[in-house]
Amino acid sequence: MCPLFLLFSPFFSFFLRFVKDSKVFFNSTTNNAVVLDASGGFVTGFKLSPGTQQFDNFVKNGVLR
Repeated sequence: MCPLFLLFSPFFSFFLRFVKDSKVFFNSTTNNAVVLDASGGFVTGFKLSPGTQQFDNFVKNGVLR
């Protein structure tokens, strides 16, 4: 199991549209997001800011752009 599961709990898993078969792990307490590719490799990580277009789109549609 990926150690990110320990860091991002509770987390929600969503698909990132532009990296095939990737998953986004989002911690709703810290608003941190980590993207892993299909093999579990790290792609990127960042903090989403509430009230921004990216945050609202992610929460509403489950997609990062």
